[in-house]
Amino acid sequence: MVEAPLVLEGLGKHIAKKFPKHLEEFEKRLRLLPYVMVPDPTEDEDKQNLGLVRDESDVPVTLPM
Repeated sequence: MVEAPLVLEGLGKHIAKKFPKHLEEFEKRLRLLPYVMVPDPTEDEDKQNLGLVRDESDVPVTLPM
């Protein structure tokens, strides 16, 4: 599994807001999962990937195939 800091941060914030009782369990399970942390995309990479998704705000979390 490949993850970017932006994705994990957003997911953590969402869980904290919607399911605060489960945040600690989420963080504990995340530490058990094997994943590779990749850097967030640069502005240039975001611009190159604008056509991959309908909502431009999703571009930073879109990985081109």
